Amino acid sequence: MNLPRKKTYEIIVEQIEESFFNGQLKMGEKLPSERELASRFEVSRTSVREALQALEISGFIEIRQGGGSFIKKSEVHSVSEALSTTIIQAEKKWFMKC
Repeated sequence: MNLPRKKTYEIIVEQIEESFFNGQLKMGEKLPSERELASRFEVSRTSVREALQALEISGFIEIRQGGGSFIKKSEVHSVSEALSTTIIQAEKKWFMKC
C-alpha cells in the first residue's frame, strides 16, 4: 500500500511539535529564526514559512511581526490534551481488536 508522500512543511511541523512534546521546546519559548530553521532542517526558507504558518493557524505558535515565533502558552496545552485523548482512544480501539 502506497501512502501519500508528506510535504516538506508537514515534516517540519511534525518535528517542531515533537520538539515541544519531548521537552526540547517550552511554552512561551521563542523559536529559532527562519534562517536557522531552514539551515537546521536543510530546507528552503519558503518551506519553513509554510510550516510556521500552519503552526500559527493550528494555534500552536504565535508569530509576532518583527519579533519572531513563540510557542503559545494556552493553546499548546489544549493541543497536548487533544493529542493525549486521541492517543488513548486509538489505544483502546487497538486493544479491542486484539
